[in-house]
Amino acid sequence: MRTLRYRTTGLRLDGRRIDAVGGDLIIVLRESDDLDWELVVQTRGEVDVEQRPYDLEIETPGETLHGPAIYVRHTGSTVVFRGIGDLAGLDRRDFDVPDATAG
Repeated sequence: MRTLRYRTTGLRLDGRRIDAVGGDLIIVLRESDDLDWELVVQTRGEVDVEQRPYDLEIETPGETLHGPAIYVRHTGSTVVFRGIGDLAGLDRRDFDVPDATAG
């Protein structure tokens, strides 16, 4: 199992920009070659989200990643999404870098 952590700089849910301060995208590559990922984002205020799938566009300092995720929970201005599919734009070779922290 290998992991990556990206600092996030922006977020869109189904094309709608979320007023986010930043966040962390944690990605796990399993031995089976499957990806598990979770986004924890800090917003500037309340975000109107329902417990349903969303198409996420996640901006990082070096790239933009896209993938389906479901809203899990929020605490105050912290919102958590769980990936339910692959992340388009992810270069799996990043998992081979000794310091597996990207972005």
